[in-house]
Amino acid sequence: MAQRQKAILGKRERNMINNIIQLRKILKSDWQYFLKWWKNKKLVKLTSGVYEKSDDILKGYFFKMLNSAKNHNYLILLDKKPIGNVSITHKNKSTFEMHIVIGEKEYWGKGFGTSATKEALKIAFNKLGYEKAYLG
Repeated sequence: MAQRQKAILGKRERNMINNIIQLRKILKSDWQYFLKWWKNKKLVKLTSGVYEKSDDILKGYFFKMLNSAKNHNYLILLDKKPIGNVSITHKNKSTFEMHIVIGEKEYWGKGFGTSATKEALKIAFNKLGYEKAYLG
């Protein structure tokens, strides 16, 4: 009985997480969040592994991402607070690669990345018409 109750509670918690995570297209004003995350050496080590000191170079990366015609980049919002980003990177007509980063450490390991991944997959398959995904 207690195990069943625990499983039900877990399901409710998962549903709550799914309901409070939102994705929205990145905006110019989101630069501040990306700069913070890209300047975090621990986070960079876990993701690309390439730490860049120059704000100007990072700004170039950000605006290239923002202005991409083929790729789709989203901010992950938890109760309207930016906690990370997810990118749907076009590979070919039917295939994309997805990258996800939870930039705010206090939200690591709590299911928010999983929820954001599910939302991004819905967008990629249902709205953008992709058929195949890779996780980068």
